[in-house]
Amino acid sequence: MLFELVFFVQFARIATRTRILPKRVISPHLPEHYDEYTEYFGVGVKQGPSPKLWFFASDASRPFLTSNEKIWAVFEPALRKRLADLDESARKSGSHQVVQGKHP
Repeated sequence: MLFELVFFVQFARIATRTRILPKRVISPHLPEHYDEYTEYFGVGVKQGPSPKLWFFASDASRPFLTSNEKIWAVFEPALRKRLADLDESARKSGSHQVVQGKHP
């Protein structure tokens, strides 16, 4: 699970050419080398039922500066599906709290 969290943070850093630091990191299992992950993420990893990342709004609005058509071709279908699923879920629940930046 931590591999996925590291992947998405690193992807954001490469794409924006900025050392993005998550606001919050949650994983079902705490890492063995906790201090190293804390240094990488810039925040301690908390334990929770599923892996989650929260980013600051200022980082979420950063433009992607890296352009790579091959990488985009791999990620685009999954990203579009995930966004469609999130939109459908928000419509069904009548809640757009996540989109508006409200979270627990």
